[in-house]
Amino acid sequence: MKVFAVWLYNTDKQLFASLRTALASRFLETNAAMLGNLYAWMPFFVFLAIMIYLGKPQTAVYSIFFALGTFILSFQAASLLSNYLMQPAPWNSEYWFRGVQLPAFAHGSEISLPDWPIASMVGTFHFVRLRLKAWQETNIILLWLPVLMYCLLRVYAGYTYPLGVVFGILVGVLIGWLMFQLARNVELLAPAVAAPEDDDPAE
Repeated sequence: MKVFAVWLYNTDKQLFASLRTALASRFLETNAAMLGNLYAWMPFFVFLAIMIYLGKPQTAVYSIFFALGTFILSFQAASLLSNYLMQPAPWNSEYWFRGVQLPAFAHGSEISLPDWPIASMVGTFHFVRLRLKAWQETNIILLWLPVLMYCLLRVYAGYTYPLGVVFGILVGVLIGWLMFQLARNVELLAPAVAAPEDDDPAE
């Protein structure tokens, strides 16, 4: 198991170096640190909230509440898992930095496995996507494009490694699906609102 772990981490660091080489550009070197920060993507979350409102206005507040819960739970799940996997030094593990030169603007203290910002974004987006049935018929690649772009920016900026992205996506998808199931079950258990009587009594 130890040999496999060493191989996995070394492979992960090589992928990190290869990705930075393949995507190298002056624009990314200048802006990756800012664009890889979750705060820069707040307009994306506002967009998701607007889509929830337009898709289901009658349950918009209810859906947004569960979407926020998904964001928080994804963050907490990723953080707890990271603390467990990266012991004994979860936030500054020397193993991640040995032989790999991080970008000057990267903050090593933020590196975690899984990456919690990715888990939070993926979880929230996946919940909203499941909540809006209209999105099920559209191209899934186009829907996931902003999320995948954010994942690449996180790696390029040195905030995480490819393995952190993979684990973050898995955690986010799982939490998003679980919260969708919970929201649907709560909605089904809630007393139905009586529809107005509009049938023609003559019929």
